[in-house]
Amino acid sequence: MSNKNSADLSFETDKNDRTHDFYYQAVVNYRKVNYYSKIAHVHITDKEKPASSLHLTADIDYLYSIDTKGLFDNLAYVDANLDPVDSTGDIQWTLGEFKGADVEPVRENELATINSEGLVTAKENAEGELLVTGYVVYNDGSVIYDQENISIGGGLKDVVSHVNQNATFNIQTGNIKTRGDQLDDVKIQWHQIKHGKDTLVNNNNSDPLSLTTHKLDETDNENQYYAVITLDRLSFSTKKAKLTVKPQLEPTVHVDSWLKNNDYIDALDSDLNLHNVASNDSIKYTLTMKNGGLKDLVKSSLNFNLNQYLQIDTITLDNSAVSYTSKNLTGTLQEISIPITTLSHDAEHVVEVTLKAAGINKNNSYSIQPVLSGYYDDMKQEYESDGQVATLNFTDNSIKAKFRAINFEPIMAYEKNIIKYRTDESTTPNPIVNINDHRREKNPVKLFVKQCHPFVNDQGETLDAGLEFFDQESTPIAVGQSVPIAQIEKNQTVKSIYWDKHQGLLLRLNAAPLKAAEYNTTLQWSFQNSI
Repeated sequence: MSNKNSADLSFETDKNDRTHDFYYQAVVNYRKVNYYSKIAHVHITDKEKPASSLHLTADIDYLYSIDTKGLFDNLAYVDANLDPVDSTGDIQWTLGEFKGADVEPVRENELATINSEGLVTAKENAEGELLVTGYVVYNDGSVIYDQENISIGGGLKDVVSHVNQNATFNIQTGNIKTRGDQLDDVKIQWHQIKHGKDTLVNNNNSDPLSLTTHKLDETDNENQYYAVITLDRLSFSTKKAKLTVKPQLEPTVHVDSWLKNNDYIDALDSDLNLHNVASNDSIKYTLTMKNGGLKDLVKSSLNFNLNQYLQIDTITLDNSAVSYTSKNLTGTLQEISIPITTLSHDAEHVVEVTLKAAGINKNNSYSIQPVLSGYYDDMKQEYESDGQVATLNFTDNSIKAKFRAINFEPIMAYEKNIIKYRTDESTTPNPIVNINDHRREKNPVKLFVKQCHPFVNDQGETLDAGLEFFDQESTPIAVGQSVPIAQIEKNQTVKSIYWDKHQGLLLRLNAAPLKAAEYNTTLQWSFQNSI
């Protein structure tokens, strides 16, 4: 048992067993009621059969990060289903984006932990969206992966609504029924905190897990709501959720946007999502604004934020150059404001922004959400309209490598004319060179290594020895000059370098050292394009 709410079942398989299919089901008795799990099918095979795809499904999509007295869950299993169903593969887990098979998986972050079985456990008082990635690495180096999102919090999510509209708060149940037939035994009291005053709210909803407010006005902005949930003698309170009230939606304003990379097209690109954006790329960001309401809009402005990797080249409004203002929000974020002035009834304006990507030094994503704001034509009431979110996925478009220091076996005083092997920390399964290949264009490349000078100790005395590169398919090569140790063909990703004990750089000792000491040399590694 790894947790009072979970358990694991392990069993050994025998490929010679005539029975190749097994079925398992868990039964849990809670308050004299039996609950049955899904049936798990295990198929035994004696050969590896790679899957064509992997699909993840979380049995619960919302986890509580507070003590709920056992009524709601703070952990969930993520199921991994391979296609076809008789595929083989060892599922590995990481929290966040998949960074590559050679990258150490993340088993813990500020939101949750995940174990080797795909069990996710929320951290205390955590709040946010958790991305879980499952992947399989096959012997030929191929990888398949999928991702699943799980929300984590204190039971209620913040809500944004508008003047003259209602707002609805829902107690999160993780997309499962809350103890099923025992919901009638649960008592729920809703509370509102307005201007620091806490009062009970009369809930007229037929569903006690949901609260819908009265029609809102500006005074309701930043109200807070929470629920007290009681079962028998156990009771807990959800976290407080914030209500944000925006100006009313009339007149109806639509803000549409799309992106285009003028210098590179990725197969995964869409109108609102660009992939592998690199430095020096020119990005076209187009926004259209249409007033579908009955009133004119005045003193309008279009606002959005840009991060440090995006610089403005030009901005036009309806094909004419337009001035704009820029305001630094943080060291890496600036707010751009473009005056639109009047947006008449049924009128449309088009803004085109040419962005230049620059200074990208790591892989990450950035989302832009434009907001059109201004006043009704009577200048007495504000309006605001959120546009579509557009996302750019950046790449540094480079090969990044970390080189491990190499140590060799100790040398005895009587030893000479022998080969010394590397110690375990620089031998498989540990990589000699840890590589992340972020290039957009996978051109042929070679990795070279060179010994820059002889082995010397602190007193400048030289060891009669040198490094040689050993490959199973060729004779050893001295590395006094640059020696190719890996060649990657076109459209292939550069993989991390692993050497078994008898492979790679080994030390050829010609004569024993004159004195006991530590001898060192320097290696020069280099990547070179090849044809």
